[in-house]
Amino acid sequence: MQADHFTPNDHTYVALLKACTDLKAISAGARIHAEISAKSYLACNLHINSTLVHMYATSGLLVKAREIFDSIPDPSIVSWNALVAGYVRHGYGSQALHCFIQMHEAGIAPNEITYVCVLKACGITKALEMGRNVHAEVSRKNLVMNNSIIQGALVDMYAKCGLLKIAQGVFDKLPTRCLITWTALISGYANHGYGIEALDCCEEMRIEGISPNSVTFACSLKACGIVGAKGKGSEIHVEVSQNGLLWLNPVIGNALLSMYINCEMLSRAEEVFKELTSRDVVTWNILIAGYTKYELHEEALDLFNQMIQDGYRPDAVTYIFILKCCGIVRAGDVVIEIHIELARQGLLEKEPEVNNAMVHTYAKCGCLRASQEVFYRSQTQDVVAWTAYILGFIEHNHASEALRCYTQMQLEGVYPNAITYICLLKACGMTKSKCKGQLLHAQIVNNKLLAADPSVSDALIHMYADCGSLSKVKEVLDRRSAPVESLWDSMLDAYANHRHCEKPFIFRDIMTSNELFPDTVTCLSCMRA
Repeated sequence: MQADHFTPNDHTYVALLKACTDLKAISAGARIHAEISAKSYLACNLHINSTLVHMYATSGLLVKAREIFDSIPDPSIVSWNALVAGYVRHGYGSQALHCFIQMHEAGIAPNEITYVCVLKACGITKALEMGRNVHAEVSRKNLVMNNSIIQGALVDMYAKCGLLKIAQGVFDKLPTRCLITWTALISGYANHGYGIEALDCCEEMRIEGISPNSVTFACSLKACGIVGAKGKGSEIHVEVSQNGLLWLNPVIGNALLSMYINCEMLSRAEEVFKELTSRDVVTWNILIAGYTKYELHEEALDLFNQMIQDGYRPDAVTYIFILKCCGIVRAGDVVIEIHIELARQGLLEKEPEVNNAMVHTYAKCGCLRASQEVFYRSQTQDVVAWTAYILGFIEHNHASEALRCYTQMQLEGVYPNAITYICLLKACGMTKSKCKGQLLHAQIVNNKLLAADPSVSDALIHMYADCGSLSKVKEVLDRRSAPVESLWDSMLDAYANHRHCEKPFIFRDIMTSNELFPDTVTCLSCMRA
């Protein structure tokens, strides 16, 4: 066009920028932007600037999108929607809601597109109160009954906020149900672990003559994995293969892999993985996670190497699973290689979970100095990081050091969680530090963790047993809502170890009265007494 001496106008540039957005050709779009900027009469064109906001926001360059938006003297509803939609698309729900509030303050009336984006943002951030306000607003404007996209967004928002009964209620009141609203409801049930309800909805949808799309199939497969519906999952596998969706959409392939892994059909998952022509990093992560789940750690490491050889770039999730495997098989050399790569990419600073995994893995491999260095270099020393650090000392019998770490953790103003307390109680038992254990017990009671997490009371029982405080063992056991054979066995063994000869027989009788029957450990404790 330019070679023929035709000069592009604003409509031409808008069309070109939209094409760059659709083709994800952001470099070409940036060059066109530079060309527009050189022409002052076009640089302030509202239509062009709104399209630029849309292009950069869609591409994830949200800072650039906001910069252009802020340069517009009087942004239109199109400009606002482009920015809000960009934030939502990339998971920045809070920023999207902030824009919505600014838009209201600027006196710009939202339209249907705005409401759909804002409802999605409410779902992302669990902003239930604002979601309900938007629901009331669209109802007052009579926008719900005739707009299936808003209907689906409402169902999805309530489902993401965990209010599945309200989501179902909104759905039931709709005069007609379309694929969008059905999929929103099915997704809500599946994502909250209600597999049976999700599959029931799928059947009802089909009865109404509505065919599933890729998202519906993916949610249905997730539901099959939740309830272990191997047969139904295999039927869906056949269906998506026959209609070609399996080969075109990695989302379905990934859902199929997860389903077979969750249904304990790992060999079938491996077959599917080999057949998939459309893979992404999530595909690899799912199978690596599957190997980790079934304790096939060497296979996970082999798959990780294959992933790199095939040109896929691991993400934070990949590294977290692989570091876990390295720690279990004590693959210290692999950990060092991964550490070098993570440092090169800057992932330890960007991803706290990866940093915490590195701390724990070095400790598991016995590299306590390296674990310490990674920990103290981390920018976010949160409770997870401290717990990983403390656990490393405990696993290598440095219990006193673990307790000193806890003192430092308190000085830093970091509060322990249930897992931290379990680790610390283990350290108290190892060092026979009953007084410290009692202080932890008091903190646990104050934080109401005994009722919330049975594992904490289990750890308390073992700590008191290791310290020889058998009356405290019985006290904690008596306060448990449901007695557990293994814990009674621990107490009996503790009494035998501390030469309370008559006690194991008394508690054996108490076990029987609670319909807990002695096993081999119980009998051995009694014999030792």
